Amino acid sequence: MLYVRIFSDLFLIFSVFFLPFWIPLIIGIFFLFRFKYFYEYVFIMFCFDLIYGGGVINMLGVPFAITIMALIIYFVVDGLRERLILYAE
Repeated sequence: MLYVRIFSDLFLIFSVFFLPFWIPLIIGIFFLFRFKYFYEYVFIMFCFDLIYGGGVINMLGVPFAITIMALIIYFVVDGLRERLILYAE
């Protein structure tokens, strides 16, 4: 299981460097549903903002827009995981 998580981290990092900005967000949503406490998603999106956030993506002049979206997505998916019958414990 640990190898799968490491592979998913590497895949998400690869997608940040070589794919458009919205694809890592979608891939991260899938991994958030797949793994519990997938904090790496927010950290990787923060690194994305540090690398590309200056001129590539500037939503309404808000710095760290992708990180803010990643945090919102993280908490929404975490709330959904608790309410979905597939993830009931």
